[in-house]
Amino acid sequence: MFPRFRYPSGDPPLGLCYIATAAIGQGHDVQIVDATWHPSEGWIERQLAGSDLVGVYVNTLALAEANRIIDWCMGQGIRTVGGGPHATVRPADVHGSSWRGEGEPLFGRSGLDNLDDYGHPSLHLVDMGRYTKAWHYLDHLSPRLTGANIVASRGCPFDCTYCQPTLRQLFGKKVRYHSPVWVSQEVNRLQDTYKVDGVFFHDDTFTARRDWVFEVCERLQPLNILWGCNARADTLDIEICAKMWQAGCRNVHLGIECASDRVRNEVYRKRISTKQIQEAIHACQLAGIAVMGFFMLGAPTETKEEMEETIELACELPLTEATFSITSPLPGSHLGDSGVAGWGGRDYYGTDATPALRGLQRKALIKFYLRHAGYIARHLTSWRGLERLVRKIGRFR
Repeated sequence: MFPRFRYPSGDPPLGLCYIATAAIGQGHDVQIVDATWHPSEGWIERQLAGSDLVGVYVNTLALAEANRIIDWCMGQGIRTVGGGPHATVRPADVHGSSWRGEGEPLFGRSGLDNLDDYGHPSLHLVDMGRYTKAWHYLDHLSPRLTGANIVASRGCPFDCTYCQPTLRQLFGKKVRYHSPVWVSQEVNRLQDTYKVDGVFFHDDTFTARRDWVFEVCERLQPLNILWGCNARADTLDIEICAKMWQAGCRNVHLGIECASDRVRNEVYRKRISTKQIQEAIHACQLAGIAVMGFFMLGAPTETKEEMEETIELACELPLTEATFSITSPLPGSHLGDSGVAGWGGRDYYGTDATPALRGLQRKALIKFYLRHAGYIARHLTSWRGLERLVRKIGRFR
């Protein structure tokens, strides 16, 4: 069960779809109950009634909703198990039983170094028609484009304090990759079955392993698919950017985080300089790849002046899009367990942040997009674009 009652998006619950594939392989009858498009606990309860076993995805943002669903199931005598990132790092917070790490081992497919052996995610169990229409990762080209997400690797070799050690506890210390052949098969499956215009690689750091990226690009080029990915500044140069563009890459999401090298490297342990970020963006520009910047406001010890500098940097860099999240010291992360007081809350959209920090977040969004009015204007040319724009704005109310 996927308890996303807030912040609907074009991101389907791929983790649950993978687990469903493992369960189906063991002969189980499987249903994914997804609250994204049906945010009513009454509807969810009707779907779950009579189940033998209910697995509930639990992340920090949806902990309260997940526990309410678990409580209802247990009250009905239905066995439950909570899994996902929060259940992995803080199992005591989850009502009832919990499972740590990847979910496939529940069905006898544990410890697979070769991710291909997990098969392809069972996307037919979720409403892919709505997800492909809500998908937004290439909106800088056109909000009319449809698309879907792929996770081609699990884990991350870097040690940023807002993600680790949670990712290692979920996926293990070793980063594992689907083969380039599997990646091309999954893209082809999405093209044939769901008629998508593009895909986005939701790997934590798609560009972490250079030789694999080049092999994937060789496989993607004949498919004529547009795509984007998450990247890291010190993994990008003109050679890899040019190769990615030739294979259809049109957008890279880059973790810039802030203007202050002190905050980025001492607090977040990013180990990347502002100069490296500028060089990576320049390499993307030369290749023809647009860049969306991820920024965070409200790190422990971060001053108001440093946050203002982050807003200025975001407006100065040649970015197509930007998002300004509230630094969220999530439980189980180095940042969350550091004990250092910060401004942020546990909701990176900012709904539980201080009024001062919410004000800076709004200022950042308004100032950036006033300089990028064309991005907004493109959303106003179609109903689908307008729906996506309203959904994006709704996350930061």
